[in-house]
Amino acid sequence: MQKKSIVARMTIHHTNGKRTIVEVPEDATFSEFYHFYLQEGKRWSTKKQIRVANRNTGLLSLNAHLQTPGLEAVKAQALRWGREIESIKVRVIRKKAYRRLLTTAPDQLGMTKVRTQTDGRIPAFHMGFLPVMAAPEKAGVA
Repeated sequence: MQKKSIVARMTIHHTNGKRTIVEVPEDATFSEFYHFYLQEGKRWSTKKQIRVANRNTGLLSLNAHLQTPGLEAVKAQALRWGREIESIKVRVIRKKAYRRLLTTAPDQLGMTKVRTQTDGRIPAFHMGFLPVMAAPEKAGVA
């Protein structure tokens, strides 16, 4: 098994001795851009993945498309968490690949485009709604 290559890493050291590690892999997609890990102790065997986040993590949702994504935005969000933080270190391992991932359009990173019909309606199955079926009527109830 080949080890995945990491483009950038941010390490947050907490006062209780734990670390939160945020990594950006080279083959990141829009919806799986940041990988969050929690590490207790010094050994890498204690590193556990806690979540995977999209590229807009750390950005304000109002104008996310106008803001610059990256570990600096996640760092600013981590400072707003309110937890006891000793230090935060951001390390960009491969600058050119990291810059390419940040400047690539979301649809090229795997984010799907929304299609509208020519008459302007959006079909219900695109919005995630399931058709409502009539409940079977009970026998003998009027």
